[in-house]
Amino acid sequence: MKKNMLCLLIFLILASCKGGVPISSSEPPSEHMDITSEDFVIEGVYENDASSPYVYFQNKYYDMRTNEVVPTTLIDNKAVPSYLELPSYDENDYVFYVLTASLPVLYGSLIAFNTNAPNTYFWFERGNTFSVQYTMENFPNFTFLEGQTLDNRVSGYKYLAMRQTVRNIIRTNPNAKFHLYINDTTVSLILDIMVQAGVNFSDLNVIFLSDGTFTYGCYKDNLPEEVYSAQKSYFEAVLAEYENIENRAIDDFYINFVQPGTTLNENYKLEGTARGLDRLSFMLDANYPNVKHIMQFPELLTNEGEAVTSDREAMLQAINKRQPSEYFYNLEETVRNQVHLAFMAGAVAYTYNPDTGEHYFDNAANLETLEDAIAYFDEKLLTPTKQPVVITGTRDVDTSSTVPYGEQQLEFNESYMLQTIEYYNVKSKFVHENAIFDSKTSTITLYEGEEVVAILEAGYGSIDGVRPVEKAIESTNYKLKYRERELSPGENGAVFYFKPHPSCMPFSVFNDFLLEKGIEVLPRRTPAEIFLWLYPDVDYGGFTSSLYMSASADQTRFYYADDMSALANPTNILAELGYYPNAHYFQK
Repeated sequence: MKKNMLCLLIFLILASCKGGVPISSSEPPSEHMDITSEDFVIEGVYENDASSPYVYFQNKYYDMRTNEVVPTTLIDNKAVPSYLELPSYDENDYVFYVLTASLPVLYGSLIAFNTNAPNTYFWFERGNTFSVQYTMENFPNFTFLEGQTLDNRVSGYKYLAMRQTVRNIIRTNPNAKFHLYINDTTVSLILDIMVQAGVNFSDLNVIFLSDGTFTYGCYKDNLPEEVYSAQKSYFEAVLAEYENIENRAIDDFYINFVQPGTTLNENYKLEGTARGLDRLSFMLDANYPNVKHIMQFPELLTNEGEAVTSDREAMLQAINKRQPSEYFYNLEETVRNQVHLAFMAGAVAYTYNPDTGEHYFDNAANLETLEDAIAYFDEKLLTPTKQPVVITGTRDVDTSSTVPYGEQQLEFNESYMLQTIEYYNVKSKFVHENAIFDSKTSTITLYEGEEVVAILEAGYGSIDGVRPVEKAIESTNYKLKYRERELSPGENGAVFYFKPHPSCMPFSVFNDFLLEKGIEVLPRRTPAEIFLWLYPDVDYGGFTSSLYMSASADQTRFYYADDMSALANPTNILAELGYYPNAHYFQK
């Protein structure tokens, strides 16, 4: 008994040294553990982190700080703790968010709004993913780093200014503790901003945020055996060079980079790919206890390389499986309403044209306030008179082509969109479960003397092309999916919206096509994930993207792809697992 209690005491002390404590959770623990129980025995802890606050006891994980059962996720047939844990920061903590794309900015901003650290420094690439102005007015702890744009333009990546900000903090506060949230594809920022400014890597808390589908593609396709095997020694060699005091005095750009441009994408070009820093995040997860990783589906990371798989267990222990929506709904209602407003920035933003000196609205509605934007979306998507259908776009422009952007977009989208309109608006005849089709290839049959049209696909029938339905029956030698209703999904009519990719608005003839077909264009910079959370009854579909990793089964209604195998990793795996049971596949 004394030995057991001594073990408990040691773990509690070590856990208290971890720094972060959970301040709230969207998954409240369901069981309590009596730590004074005489039969309590510590059966195991994380092997790569002796100070882990979790213990395994009687087939369950417990958090030693709260004595509560921790929800788990099954990964590689092993239960891994899964708990919405948010750190508590004080005046000596300096929390930096330097983020690109959309999903990492969603993760990062929502974590920042939840923690509201006294010293929060933020930079994000795609202007107006959320409102800088509104955030500064309502969350005074936020400081936006130099180069951050206030409109829809891409923010300038001012790495020297960011580095100088870190240096100034070090000079004024010798007790400063740094935390860096970055994309899991921009590992170089650790060295570029923090280490070269004077922060020792071992003293830096690094939190990688998933870049979306690219995260999984990177792990599967861009980590060949010889690359991964060389990564640790390469990183440590570069780290040693940059922790050298003489090198820290030099403000030259990182040694493997080309000359810096004005944006992060232009800066972030490595010479060669074999040892590219943008592939190091998984190795760092597995080998450094000061590195953590947040993503949606760690169980779908697949790689068969021996070196990669040997590190897999340690890597997974650094990963926290979380959906960004959990951080959104974890906010107190008042704060959540403020954050909702902040994310409406893309709907009211204007873009500055330096060639003409003019500002113009970057959306069709010309909304003037954040409140106007909420009212606009509510009218369109929350209380519609017809079934709203949101078609999501992709970056489908070849900038090296001589073909105008709009013509490229039209060629890429037109066939898919016309099929979508027909799919939703064609009326289907009532089909009884006793209806018989003559053969698997039959497209017309009779039921009670009336013709019934069916489109058969992959061994299944879907009446008049309506989306797959709830019930399947055996009919002769194949299954027929049918709907016991007279009309297609848009039984009262459907209304269509196009949500462009944040980096690619519709141009010229493609925009004309959308207007002609009555497809209203939604503001491109507004994160589409917000629509999923706030407007769950809308049908969503389009080109495969990271968005659909956040969508529910009921929300994902169609894909622009030949079949599920054509989807981007890991949405293809999710589809195979039945994650999108209602999705229809439109072929070009």
